[in-house]
Amino acid sequence: MPVIRNPKHEKVAQLLASLKSPEEAAREAGYPEGTSFKANARRLSHHPAIRERVTELQTTEAALVVVDVAWIKRELAEVAGVKIEPHNIKASDKVSALAQLGKMTPGALVPTQTEMSGPDGLPMQVATITRIIVEPRDRDRESLPSPA
Repeated sequence: MPVIRNPKHEKVAQLLASLKSPEEAAREAGYPEGTSFKANARRLSHHPAIRERVTELQTTEAALVVVDVAWIKRELAEVAGVKIEPHNIKASDKVSALAQLGKMTPGALVPTQTEMSGPDGLPMQVATITRIIVEPRDRDRESLPSPA
Protein backbone atom coordinates (compact mmCIF):
# COMPACT_ATOMS: atom_id res chain seq x y z
CA MET A 1 0.00 0.00 0.00
CA PRO A 2 1.39 3.43 -0.87
CA VAL A 3 1.56 6.36 1.51
CA ILE A 4 -1.85 7.39 2.86
CA ARG A 5 -3.13 10.59 1.24
CA ASN A 6 -4.17 12.21 4.50
CA PRO A 7 -0.87 13.35 6.06
CA LYS A 8 -2.22 13.07 9.62
CA HIS A 9 -3.36 9.49 8.96
CA GLU A 10 0.06 8.65 7.50
CA LYS A 11 1.79 10.14 10.55
CA VAL A 12 -0.50 8.15 12.89
CA ALA A 13 0.27 4.97 10.92
CA GLN A 14 4.02 5.58 11.15
CA LEU A 15 3.83 6.26 14.87
CA LEU A 16 1.67 3.19 15.51
CA ALA A 17 4.14 1.10 13.49
CA SER A 18 6.89 2.36 15.80
CA LEU A 19 4.85 1.01 18.74
CA LYS A 20 3.42 4.28 20.02
CA SER A 21 0.05 4.11 21.75
CA PRO A 22 -2.98 5.37 19.78
CA GLU A 23 -3.19 8.41 22.06
CA GLU A 24 0.50 9.26 21.61
CA ALA A 25 0.26 8.78 17.84
CA ALA A 26 -2.81 11.03 17.52
CA ARG A 27 -1.25 13.69 19.76
CA GLU A 28 2.04 13.72 17.79
CA ALA A 29 0.15 13.76 14.48
CA GLY A 30 -1.48 17.01 15.53
CA TYR A 31 -5.00 15.96 16.52
CA PRO A 32 -6.46 18.33 19.14
CA GLU A 33 -7.09 16.97 22.61
CA GLY A 34 -10.64 17.20 23.85
CA THR A 35 -13.15 15.31 25.92
CA SER A 36 -13.30 12.35 23.49
CA PHE A 37 -9.64 12.42 22.50
CA LYS A 38 -8.72 8.94 23.79
CA ALA A 39 -11.78 7.28 22.25
CA ASN A 40 -11.22 9.04 18.93
CA ALA A 41 -7.53 8.11 18.93
CA ARG A 42 -8.39 4.43 19.50
CA ARG A 43 -11.06 4.56 16.78
CA LEU A 44 -8.59 6.20 14.38
CA SER A 45 -6.04 3.46 15.08
CA HIS A 46 -8.59 0.88 13.87
CA HIS A 47 -9.23 2.68 10.56
CA PRO A 48 -8.74 0.06 7.78
CA ALA A 49 -6.29 2.17 5.75
CA ILE A 50 -4.22 2.94 8.84
CA ARG A 51 -4.17 -0.72 9.99
CA GLU A 52 -3.06 -1.84 6.52
CA ARG A 53 -0.32 0.80 6.40
CA VAL A 54 0.89 -0.11 9.91
CA THR A 55 1.14 -3.77 8.86
CA GLU A 56 3.08 -2.80 5.74
CA LEU A 57 5.48 -0.56 7.66
CA GLN A 58 6.11 -3.18 10.36
CA THR A 59 6.67 -5.91 7.76
CA THR A 60 9.18 -3.72 5.93
CA GLU A 61 10.95 -2.89 9.20
CA ALA A 62 11.02 -6.55 10.28
CA ALA A 63 12.75 -7.49 7.03
CA LEU A 64 15.51 -4.99 7.79
CA VAL A 65 16.15 -6.20 11.33
CA VAL A 66 18.21 -9.35 11.53
CA VAL A 67 18.65 -10.76 14.99
CA ASP A 68 20.46 -14.06 15.02
CA VAL A 69 22.09 -16.18 17.69
CA ALA A 70 25.53 -14.73 16.99
CA TRP A 71 24.27 -11.17 17.50
CA ILE A 72 22.54 -12.09 20.77
CA LYS A 73 25.68 -13.83 22.03
CA ARG A 74 27.81 -10.81 21.18
CA GLU A 75 25.44 -8.48 23.01
CA LEU A 76 25.24 -10.75 26.06
CA ALA A 77 29.00 -11.23 26.13
CA GLU A 78 29.41 -7.46 26.04
CA VAL A 79 27.11 -7.00 29.03
CA ALA A 80 28.71 -9.94 30.87
CA GLY A 81 32.34 -9.24 30.18
CA VAL A 82 33.01 -5.63 29.39
CA LYS A 83 33.93 -3.25 32.15
CA ILE A 84 31.03 -0.82 32.29
CA GLU A 85 30.70 2.08 34.69
CA PRO A 86 29.02 0.88 37.91
CA HIS A 87 26.17 3.36 37.58
CA ASN A 88 25.28 1.95 34.13
CA ILE A 89 24.82 -1.71 35.02
CA LYS A 90 23.68 -3.70 38.01
CA ALA A 91 25.21 -6.97 39.19
CA SER A 92 21.90 -8.71 38.50
CA ASP A 93 22.13 -7.58 34.85
CA LYS A 94 25.56 -9.15 34.56
CA VAL A 95 24.43 -12.40 36.21
CA SER A 96 21.38 -12.56 33.93
CA ALA A 97 23.53 -12.00 30.85
CA LEU A 98 25.95 -14.73 31.89
CA ALA A 99 23.09 -17.15 32.62
CA GLN A 100 21.48 -16.40 29.26
CA LEU A 101 24.81 -16.81 27.50
CA GLY A 102 25.34 -20.15 29.26
CA LYS A 103 21.91 -21.35 28.14
CA MET A 104 22.73 -20.47 24.56
CA THR A 105 26.13 -22.18 24.53
CA PRO A 106 25.67 -25.86 23.70
CA GLY A 107 26.90 -28.08 26.53
CA ALA A 108 27.84 -25.21 28.84
CA LEU A 109 25.28 -25.97 31.52
CA VAL A 110 24.91 -29.71 30.91
CA PRO A 111 25.70 -31.60 34.09
CA THR A 112 28.46 -34.14 33.71
CA GLN A 113 27.95 -37.63 35.00
CA THR A 114 30.91 -39.65 36.19
CA GLU A 115 30.47 -43.38 36.38
CA MET A 116 32.77 -45.25 38.68
CA SER A 117 33.26 -48.98 38.57
CA GLY A 118 35.40 -51.50 40.30
CA PRO A 119 37.70 -54.16 38.87
CA ASP A 120 36.46 -55.79 35.67
CA GLY A 121 33.66 -53.19 35.40
CA LEU A 122 31.81 -54.55 38.40
CA PRO A 123 30.10 -52.17 40.86
CA MET A 124 32.34 -50.67 43.49
CA GLN A 125 31.94 -51.53 47.12
CA VAL A 126 30.90 -48.44 49.06
CA ALA A 127 31.09 -47.96 52.80
CA THR A 128 29.51 -45.14 54.76
CA ILE A 129 31.67 -43.73 57.54
CA THR A 130 29.64 -42.34 60.39
CA ARG A 131 32.31 -41.89 63.08
CA ILE A 132 36.07 -41.50 63.00
CA ILE A 133 38.28 -41.99 66.03
CA VAL A 134 41.76 -40.66 65.63
CA GLU A 135 44.43 -41.92 67.95
CA PRO A 136 47.41 -39.60 68.24
CA ARG A 137 50.71 -41.02 67.14
CA ASP A 138 53.61 -41.24 69.59
CA ARG A 139 55.29 -38.06 68.36
CA ASP A 140 51.95 -36.21 68.61
CA ARG A 141 51.51 -37.40 72.21
CA GLU A 142 54.70 -35.68 73.22
CA SER A 143 53.46 -32.30 71.96
CA LEU A 144 50.05 -32.61 73.64
CA PRO A 145 49.60 -30.90 76.98
CA SER A 146 49.45 -33.35 79.84
CA PRO A 147 46.11 -33.69 81.62
CA ALA A 148 46.08 -31.71 84.83
